[in-house]
Amino acid sequence: MADTYLNAENFTSTNFLRTEITTDAFVGESLSGIPPQTLAGESTYTGTCSTSSYRPAIRNLISGAPGKRALFAASVTSQPHYELDSDQIDWEALHASEARALPLASESDVVATCGTFQKDYLKWLREQGLGPGSVIEFDQVGTRLPVASLLQQQPHIVRETTGSDVSEFTLAPYYSGKSEAQASRALGMELFGCDEHLAEKYFNKRSFKAECEKLGIPVVEGLTCELENATNAQKLEAVVVRLLKSYPKLMLRGSEGANGSSLAMVEEASIKESLQSICRSGALEVLVEPFLSVIASPNDQWIIAGDGNIYHIGTSVQLFSNLKHRGNESSTFLQRDTRHYIQQTSSLIVEKMRDDGFRGIVGLDYVVTHDNRVYPIENNPRLNGSTFVYGILDRLQESFGEKLRSETFTWKFYRAVSPAQTFSELSAEMGDLFFDGSSPNGVFPFDCELLPVLGKWTPILFGEDRYHIERMEQELHRRGAVPLL
Repeated sequence: MADTYLNAENFTSTNFLRTEITTDAFVGESLSGIPPQTLAGESTYTGTCSTSSYRPAIRNLISGAPGKRALFAASVTSQPHYELDSDQIDWEALHASEARALPLASESDVVATCGTFQKDYLKWLREQGLGPGSVIEFDQVGTRLPVASLLQQQPHIVRETTGSDVSEFTLAPYYSGKSEAQASRALGMELFGCDEHLAEKYFNKRSFKAECEKLGIPVVEGLTCELENATNAQKLEAVVVRLLKSYPKLMLRGSEGANGSSLAMVEEASIKESLQSICRSGALEVLVEPFLSVIASPNDQWIIAGDGNIYHIGTSVQLFSNLKHRGNESSTFLQRDTRHYIQQTSSLIVEKMRDDGFRGIVGLDYVVTHDNRVYPIENNPRLNGSTFVYGILDRLQESFGEKLRSETFTWKFYRAVSPAQTFSELSAEMGDLFFDGSSPNGVFPFDCELLPVLGKWTPILFGEDRYHIERMEQELHRRGAVPLL
């Protein structure tokens, strides 16, 4: 079947970011001959989730109470994939992403980074009533350690920054890994997270699929193949060659990859190239599944609070380019039945996770096929890219209220690249587009740490309707902020 792309009409009337929904986007005929799940009344399971229609602010759920303080240590490098000794990893860029926690934090909080923060961006955040009261900067941008490990190694810096009573703080990581568990114990702080083995169980794509099957949730069937080592993929090649006799294309996914790091589409003409790509990623366990393009890849996000209460955060649709996640937008165009099915399915998963002892953010990725079949494909038991958007909206709603709560209010964010410059220079060029609370329409600058070096940043577009989002995106492009493809 030919690849299908979401056209501009499905997302915006612009073509600046073409959304190729084929990353982790693969569905197809069951390898066992059993037809996959559809939305047309074929669900064989039901479930309820003990959620509340009222959701406290994400930041308050992270800290555990409105008055409790948070120490954000949002390193992506504690995820299992980054334990691999890969020369492909840009450690400096990964540590720059720790700054994403800045607008989520409140004045009583602390945000830590392995590197340093842009002072002009932090100043702008504080002018908007956002951002932490204190920061910890280790200025070790090349380290392969997550920031939680640096906090554990230098507890005196934590005490000097937070005060002597560290028990007032909750350690808030990006992913609840081994380093975060060790740091919370060593520092005497409560952890917004869970046992690292439980987080890894749901992070791993193979074991997540197995959990879905136990719950009676239809999944994309396929095979799992273990590589002999990172340079020997003979067993995987044999599986691929055999399955390509039945399917024109396959999707290969490393079981512990993140953001397309161990993902490859393979067809007969590209077997060697695709297998080399998987080997370079360091993946030692690979899922092999039929590939079909899909029309949307929604992300359904939940939070399991420390007391076990479950809250639905929101459903958005992911934007992709070249098999890489590039952003999300609110799911205003998804059919109501599709959203309901996704949320019903998610409720089964998050209840099971809660009962297992998981605490934290859960982002469940789905695919929706051209014939309206829906499958969960990935579990992100960590802060997601859109978590920060929801959290920023929470903070802004505290100040601007109903302007950001209308039925037509929508948002979109995507990775962009501009000429390399300081944030002050970007603000001088784009500042009249920046959100200031005078209306629900505006651009919130985000993830700007690589702006001075590479020109990379993330515009979050808030709009009272899709028309305003499109106009802002066009204007950003005209001023040199081009979507990163």
